[in-house]
Parts: sequence; C-alpha cells; structure tokens
Amino acid sequence: MNMATYILMVFSFYATYIQTSTIQPGNLEWMTQNLSVEVPGAVCLEDCEQDGYFYSIQEARAAATKIGNGWRVPTNEDWLILEENLTKNTPGKAYTKGALKIFEKTTFINSFSGLLSSKQKVIEDKKAVYFLTDTKEENPVYNLTRKFTKDDDLIYKSVMSNEYKLKVRLVRNIE
Repeated sequence: MNMATYILMVFSFYATYIQTSTIQPGNLEWMTQNLSVEVPGAVCLEDCEQDGYFYSIQEARAAATKIGNGWRVPTNEDWLILEENLTKNTPGKAYTKGALKIFEKTTFINSFSGLLSSKQKVIEDKKAVYFLTDTKEENPVYNLTRKFTKDDDLIYKSVMSNEYKLKVRLVRNIE
C-alpha cells in the first residue's frame, strides 16, 4: 500500500472512540493526529480531541496500552524509518532539513503546540511541536524527542528533561 494512502481507523475502548488517519512508511503504520486518550497525569489544555494531550513517557505508554492493537510510543528506530521514507534523506543526522514541508503534505504535522513545563506553562506554542520517543527505559531521566519547527523547516532529534510533557503519535508494525 502506498505510504501516502490515508486510512480511517476506528478504535473502541471503554466506550470511547478515537478516529485517526494514518500513514504507512515502510513496515510501520503511524497515526497522523496527536494522541487524545485520557490517562491519569496526562494534561489537556483546550480541545482534547483535536489537539491531543500532553504526556510523560509513562503516561504515553499507558495510553497506548489502553488502545491496544499493537499501538505503541515510537522508538528512535521508528522515527528513522519514517524520516527516511518520507524525506528520502539519510537518517541519523541531528536534524533533517526540508522535511517539514513534506510532513505537512502528509498531514503528519497538523498543529504546532509546543511543550508543557512542569508548571503547566506552554513553551514555543505555535512555533514548534515536540513528540516523545520511547527509549524503553522504565524511568528515564531524560526524554528523547523529535522537534518539528515552523520557522526553519527542520526536524531536530533532541534530549530534554523528563519534567516536560509532550505530544505523542503512536506507531505499530504492519505485515
């Protein structure tokens, strides 16, 4: 199936429905909307269904488990597959130039919502969006992230304190 093909999927759990479109680069299926599953500790500031929640890595894992069906928080390797398939750039650099325009065309980036500090303050609202990356550590000291910036059309791979909560896109393997 072509990676630009969009699929409407409906997941049901606890009488709550999540509708999201997906893209399929390589052997992965990625949600193209921010995760919007309520779990203890996750923070919603405005329209939760549209904008999604801000999560810690433990909260994001709990939300993925709640959805089930193989959905999980993406690892660094998952991000590299996505970036390589969508941008045709060599993965592994500190940033990917020119990728934001490509990601916007696939509707993967549909809002710039910044990140949330431990004091519930949004940082870089409307300028960037940060997504969590799972390191598989049980209680990581730092978050591995992907930062998409509006101003310079870059995707940054970065590490930041785990005191911040970020947006999440889930991924799963497909056959």
